[in-house]
Amino acid sequence: MVAMIFSMQGVGQIVAPLVTMVVLAAFKGAVNDNTDNLDYVWRICIGFGAVPAIATIYSRFTLPESPQYAAKVQKDAEAAQSALDSFKSSPKPDMERGDSLPMTKLSPDDGPNVRETPRMSVSSGESISSAQTVTTAPQKVSQKQIRRENLRDFRLHFRKWKNLKVLLGVSLCWFFMDIAFYGTNLNQALILSSMGFAPENESPWDTLFKQAIGNLILSGLGAFPGYIATVLLIEKMGRKPIQYIGFTAVGVLFIILGAGWTPIHEASVALFIVLFAIAQFFFNFGPNTTTFVLPAEVFPTRHRAKAHGIASASGKLGAIIATFAFNSLADVGGPEGKRHFLPGVLIIFGVLMLVCISFTMWIPETKGRSLDEFE
Repeated sequence: MVAMIFSMQGVGQIVAPLVTMVVLAAFKGAVNDNTDNLDYVWRICIGFGAVPAIATIYSRFTLPESPQYAAKVQKDAEAAQSALDSFKSSPKPDMERGDSLPMTKLSPDDGPNVRETPRMSVSSGESISSAQTVTTAPQKVSQKQIRRENLRDFRLHFRKWKNLKVLLGVSLCWFFMDIAFYGTNLNQALILSSMGFAPENESPWDTLFKQAIGNLILSGLGAFPGYIATVLLIEKMGRKPIQYIGFTAVGVLFIILGAGWTPIHEASVALFIVLFAIAQFFFNFGPNTTTFVLPAEVFPTRHRAKAHGIASASGKLGAIIATFAFNSLADVGGPEGKRHFLPGVLIIFGVLMLVCISFTMWIPETKGRSLDEFE
């Protein structure tokens, strides 16, 4: 389910160049008359990007917390019971691996507001209504005290190397992956132009339109199928095998594209597009999806949000580095704007992907395992 939700990123990657092409087509005459009219094009494209974000605001604010979060983190038995009641009202809970509802086996460390509840299995279609009601103790604990206790517990938990290495594993994989992923995806149009697919010596409208076509081809033939393959196979193959395959394939392909830049360029631009599209496929049938899924599964409920946040922030740090460093690094050894060192940048990205194979070894596999096992 997490992989399916994340795969909507692929839909966005297809819609984005389509929107760009439609807006460019609408402004073709105006842009050819005066390139300053491109200012309207990018503003409209950015504005369309806000539409899906605005559409999710209501549903996001009305989404209930999960029973296990309410019980183990908020120490709020009423919220936990309310969440359980929402499950009862559903015709049949759709659990990803037939897991038990992981609001189970609460320990005394969970605090004075919550008592242990029996395991609620949904794999055999058993009704959740058989679960006992979560009860509270008379004494009420303040949210401030709960946050302080949770933070203390977080520090104690990750002092142990067996727990810390998991956090480091998911964070470092996400960090290095986003350097390569955003380094290439945010600059995909520049890479296509450097390879000759959308030459910059043509009119601005022609260059931008061809860049949008190139982005659509790469997303449609590479990125989006990669997301779909992950959704279909992640429960059969497991998370780590897909991550291993993705890091290895992307690393090797980027090194090939960088080392063979000139002969590939001289042989066929289409060959470069095909190889780059395959790399995009293995980004998404690989670490771009699994680095998001794994941190959502390998940590206890009481630490999951913080740990996933640290891993995600590590990835965004990598994205920031890639965004600001790409052009400067690509111009090394040549005139500004000519991207003389672009093949070398691809090789560096490829090496980083291969390095991540070792960090993946620190992460446990979650295929077929209940979230209870990580509590």
